[in-house]
Amino acid sequence: MSYSNFTLSSFLGRPVCLYKFAWGGQVWRYTSADRDIEYPADSGVMWTAIPISDNGFTQGVEQEPFVVTLPRILEFVQLFKGTPPSTSIAMIAYRFQKDDPDNEATVYWIGTIGSVKGIDAVKAEVTGLSISQTIRRTGNRVGWEVNCPHALFDAGCRLIKADYGTDTEITDITGANITLAAVTLAPAQYAGGFIEWDATGLGSFDRRPIDSLVGGTTFALLGRADRLEVGQTVTIYPGCDLSAETCDGVFNNLPNHGGFKFMSKKSPFDGNPIY
Repeated sequence: MSYSNFTLSSFLGRPVCLYKFAWGGQVWRYTSADRDIEYPADSGVMWTAIPISDNGFTQGVEQEPFVVTLPRILEFVQLFKGTPPSTSIAMIAYRFQKDDPDNEATVYWIGTIGSVKGIDAVKAEVTGLSISQTIRRTGNRVGWEVNCPHALFDAGCRLIKADYGTDTEITDITGANITLAAVTLAPAQYAGGFIEWDATGLGSFDRRPIDSLVGGTTFALLGRADRLEVGQTVTIYPGCDLSAETCDGVFNNLPNHGGFKFMSKKSPFDGNPIY
């Protein structure tokens, strides 16, 4: 008997929900069943039974947010207690019929975590951001300006990110300030850059932007130093002020600079009738 037969039946269906959360190579699997479930069968992949549910979803022009309610003590929920992860955590929800001999599970929602909030001392709500919502977002158009409109290391900049990273160790953390053992470029060049590290050892990369240079090799982070500790190895990347001088002098990348250094400083919107 197929999955659809169990779903349509008034008495055969015993629906169970499976929820998968993935941050890089780190994966958390949970189920709404009353006991742990191995799925697929004989795969060794276990789904942990916890108090978890969702509000379902509807298709149409006005989609309701997909919200999952679960215990707030879960490991990935705790990641949002302070500074949330800088890279997306994927969320996939499956429907599974417990007595289905075909052992089929169907995907009924897929996307990423949009936000996490505690609703009481025990439970939290995870709101999903669907793929269709992500696709519908409007991107910024390239502007005509003096400085470069590209972000450092993006497709327009064309610099290879790995060529500018320096692996170093955190020697001190004071508030949002971190001190690093060593850097390759002049320390001031890292203002506006970022640090990056594998938060789980499984390809779950986290980042913190660098706001400014405090002095020596001490940098002020933009935000808090959550999930960072003394002795930890991170990779630091420089920043770019988007000027033609920095693009040429620091990165030797002037042919890819997207700004117009010699454009007029006058604006047709400054109130002057003669432009």
